[in-house]
Amino acid sequence: MIFSSIRKWLRKKPGPRRLLILNPTSGHGRGLKQFDAIQPRLREMLGDYELIFTHGPGDATEFVREALKDREFKQILVAGGDGTIHEAMNGYFENGKALSDDIPLGFINLGTGGDFYRTVRSMSPDYSVALHNNAYRLVDCGETTIEPMGFTRYFMNIASAGVAGLVLKNLKASRFQNGTPAFFYHTLRTLIQYRPARVRVSYLDVEGNQHEFEEKIVNFFVCNGRFNGGGMKWAPFGNIEDGSFQVVCIKQTSKLRIVLDSRKVYGGQLDGVSGLTQFESSDLSIQPIDPISLELDGEIPPIESPKSIRFRNMHLKLPIVL
Repeated sequence: MIFSSIRKWLRKKPGPRRLLILNPTSGHGRGLKQFDAIQPRLREMLGDYELIFTHGPGDATEFVREALKDREFKQILVAGGDGTIHEAMNGYFENGKALSDDIPLGFINLGTGGDFYRTVRSMSPDYSVALHNNAYRLVDCGETTIEPMGFTRYFMNIASAGVAGLVLKNLKASRFQNGTPAFFYHTLRTLIQYRPARVRVSYLDVEGNQHEFEEKIVNFFVCNGRFNGGGMKWAPFGNIEDGSFQVVCIKQTSKLRIVLDSRKVYGGQLDGVSGLTQFESSDLSIQPIDPISLELDGEIPPIESPKSIRFRNMHLKLPIVL
């Protein structure tokens, strides 16, 4: 206890400055133009900050990790979309451990979907004031471990397995990527050709009881945040501070019914959606029997044929501006 207290006392305090990481290609290439338009207001609101650009995949993760280790900044801001946020928050972890609990991550939305930003804004009465004051709270995030490679990646918002990964592949390969209409179009186009995949699911419920089932699924959502797919509200009661995921499983059902029920999902009215079941869990695993596609916060991990996928809630491990 004495040595632990001494280490905490000697630990370098975060510096007074802010680091802003900008993805200039977010928003389907419009990120830099959007940022230039709001930069005068940001300077007025935040004062001086150090600006750094990403140039490729993984940059935001490395920039954040290095900044947290050096402890030269009191706040890290990420300007981009859900993919940039996903990369930045992964920089808070190394070898399974969180690197900081007092240098928060803040968000400036420049993306096409802005799904996690919707959750943040719904929790913050005035996000501009929170950024200015560097007000922050520790929140949950998800840890995903994929076998047989032992690949570990963290997610802030929603992870899913099934048709959603294929939807994202089609969207990213298309010139039509802007906002809710693009997500809906590519979902419809992909769903028509999709064959539901058989999976085995095991999970612990909130009371600690073990459950298992096997099912053909269209998609399986593990929700920390509330929205994905450009505003689809898969977890209307999701809470990023309660230590539990809201899990939504869409079983094999009529594809026409899924399309017709999509309006309910955008409104967060999941009751009555065809083939849908829900439960809460902080620790669950999927074993694909048929090949399945996976996505984390809208990003597709580099694993083609996962044998098992484990999702674990990292309770109150990530400091974010709120």
